[in-house]
Formats: sequence, C-alpha cells, structure tokens
Amino acid sequence: MRSCSGKDHGYGDAGTLVMRTLDCETVDTAYESLANIIDVAHPELSGVFDSIAPGRLVGESPEGWPTRWRRLFSFVQEETRCRAHFDATCWFHCTRTWDHAFREGLLPQSLAEERIWQFLYQLVRDPQMKNRWEEVREGAQRSPLYSERRQGGSSEDGPFGLLIRESAMAACHSPRFVNYFDLPELVDYICRADILQGTDLAGEYRARTKPTIVKFRTKCHRADELRVAVFYAYAKRHGLDVTESCNWCYCGKGRGIPKEDILKVEVLS
Repeated sequence: MRSCSGKDHGYGDAGTLVMRTLDCETVDTAYESLANIIDVAHPELSGVFDSIAPGRLVGESPEGWPTRWRRLFSFVQEETRCRAHFDATCWFHCTRTWDHAFREGLLPQSLAEERIWQFLYQLVRDPQMKNRWEEVREGAQRSPLYSERRQGGSSEDGPFGLLIRESAMAACHSPRFVNYFDLPELVDYICRADILQGTDLAGEYRARTKPTIVKFRTKCHRADELRVAVFYAYAKRHGLDVTESCNWCYCGKGRGIPKEDILKVEVLS
C-alpha cells in the first residue's frame, strides 16, 4: 500500500498552516482526525480493521488493553506504511458546576478551591453554621483526602480530561467508576466531613448546579493517545464496549487550561 507524508503539518488551499488535532468527540470526528493525522481515509482504515478479528487481537495481546492498543496500531502501520505526527489533542472534562462561562479557564482544584468554598457558603441555610463557617472550613480541610487533592501541582490536583467523549459518558454512568456528574471530588470530600454530617449541603449543591462536559485541547500529546483513538474506531467498528477499553486520561498537575483552549461547554439536562 501507499506511504503517507509523515510531515508535522499540512497546508490549506490558501497556504495557511493547518493544525493536526486528534478529536474523539464522536467516532466520525475520530475517523476524520485520524485521516488527517495518519493520512488513511475512513474506508481504508475500516478495511484494515475488518481484517483483524477481536478474538485474534485479544489472543495475541493477553497482557491487557495497552498491549492491544499498541498491537493494533502496529498492524495499521504495517498495512498502510504510514507515519503519525500531530499537534494537539482534544479532551473531555466531566463535572457538575454552577459556572458555565469558565472565564478563568479550566482551573485545577488548588486554584478553584476558594471559589468552591464561596459558592458552598451561599448554599448554607442554617444561620448558626454560617456564623461558624471558618470552623466548618477548617474541620473539612483536615480530611486527608481533601488535603491530598488541594495540593497544588500534585497528580491529584488536575484538571483532568478523558480522550474519548463516549467513554467519559459511559464511565460517569457506571458503578465501577466515579460519577463526576454527581459531585466534583473536592465538593464530595467537603460534604462528607464529620463537621457537616446531618446537613444536606450535597443536595443543595446538586439542586443549584448542572452536569457539564468541557471540551478542551492541549498541545502536549503522546503516541498512546493516537493508539487509543485508533482502538476506539476499531472498537466501534466491531461493536465492542468502549468504557474500559478506550479509557485514557489527561492530568494537568496544577496547570490550568486557558480560556482560549476551551472549545465547547456542553451543559447536560
């Protein structure tokens, strides 16, 4: 078969530089971005997928999903002789929030903490608790889980995103994963604090917020992201479950996402 160019960028009709972005919002956008990145069109890529049965792929890669991602991508490369270079990756951040403008961008928990506490204070109906708010706050902050997730720059600080939107949606509705549409982790740990037992702060939060998906892009990218995207297209071609097989995460480690890199804010009903 033919060999693709392997250049880092392409040029449009007017000679302008075109960024190659991996976008797995849907299986169609995945195929479209893969065609732009590896220069293999949808029909040809589907034909390659049809030539390797899922049972064979699992049998040749019993170690687990990462091995299967790499094996499938190697097979695609062998069949098409293409090279893969891309500039940016789209991610999907699942949350539940009152603020859908994201004027400051998508913040890590350490930077969003003060805004969260201010919003929770507005939800408190008990005047005595409002008067004791600093005590309440100090009590919640003593929780080991809370302090771990508010530590700036740590792997727990975020912001986080998942590569495959469909996988993110499925994970949030599966009992095996954390449902970020229910409560953000930091809010959950605050509401679980001993000092807040007997209150319904979590219920008040749910009533005043909506589940939201934030689509953003990063210019940092790795080969594994491309492998997972190829496997996602393969899984959809063969009717496989994508909840666990196509799960790949971005962690900002305390570095927020600028407003200009937020591509879409989707408020769910």
